[in-house]
Amino acid sequence: MGFTYGLNNLPLSRYQVRRLITYCSKQYVHRRLDNCYSGPLESVKYLGANAGGDDVYDVKFAHMDKTYVISQPAPDGMIASIWMIEGSAIQSIRHDVVSVTSPEKSAKTIYTRPREYTGSF
Repeated sequence: MGFTYGLNNLPLSRYQVRRLITYCSKQYVHRRLDNCYSGPLESVKYLGANAGGDDVYDVKFAHMDKTYVISQPAPDGMIASIWMIEGSAIQSIRHDVVSVTSPEKSAKTIYTRPREYTGSF
């Protein structure tokens, strides 16, 4: 695993990583049963890279917006850090992490919830 998460600088265990992987982009049943406390995943947009070269994503769930910042893989293939920040990048108090210094010309939508899964919450 070997990456850090948020402000915690300790590597995540396999169990902790597994808990972060959910079925929020598929058929949504229930917040607790699906481990999707923010509701189903609605969209993911790539905003660009921050000063450290980390990729910044705007992620929208049905009940919350989040900002994900994912570092580039190291030579050994491990990802050094992943930040999952509640709220959109523009609202974040962690400007040092979410500020995009090399933005895309416009945010690229890389995921949108399929129509067959809408209305299932």
